[in-house]
Parts: sequence; structure tokens; C-alpha cells
Amino acid sequence: MDSPAHDDRPLRTVVERIGTVTVVTVAGEIDIATAPDLAEALRGVLEDEPEAVVIDLTAVPFLGSSGLAVLTGFQQRAEPAGVRLVADQYAVLHPLRLTRLDSVFPIFGTRGEAVRAR
Repeated sequence: MDSPAHDDRPLRTVVERIGTVTVVTVAGEIDIATAPDLAEALRGVLEDEPEAVVIDLTAVPFLGSSGLAVLTGFQQRAEPAGVRLVADQYAVLHPLRLTRLDSVFPIFGTRGEAVRAR
């Protein structure tokens, strides 16, 4: 599912199911203009009651506070399904660590590791 573009900075999302895990791949900056697109993409993800949701942020060059708010809000709605993040860039890892969200979300370096995790 692709999310609509905002101005010239579209946020692209793809949702797919791998076994009992739903994977949401995100590409583009997550800021105040695009955070609503991420929220919209995540809205229907829990309908199929996945065992876990993996949000792949490896193609995200910027993660702002609005994006952090969307992720934490989704994590709260997702219980008991676990939410796992995939991140390998400083621009994403730094705000997660700075806000201590790295203690809330399991963070993996690759999508495969996140999908296989228990």
C-alpha cells in the first residue's frame, strides 16, 4: 500500500505478510508533514492480528519527533502483538536512543533478523 505524497517529499510504505509477521517497509523522511501518512499506513496493519509487526526504517533518512510519536502510539495500540524496528542509520537510531525508545522497541539491523526474532 503506497501512502499519498506530501509536497515533493513523499513517504512510501509497503505492507506485506511473511508468515505470522506483518512487515511495513517505509521509505522517505518522517517529519511533521509525512507522519500522518505513516499513521495512515499503520492504521489497518493490526486487522489480521499478526504475531508481530516489523517496521523497516532502513530507507528513512530522517526521523523527527512527529514520527516518534506515531511509532509510540502504534506500539501502544499493537499490544499484544510485538512491534520490532529495523534501523541501521544514525539519523534513525540517534533519535530513538536520545528519547530512550530503544528500550521500548526491539531494534534490529536487518529485516530478516527482525522477522525471525521471537
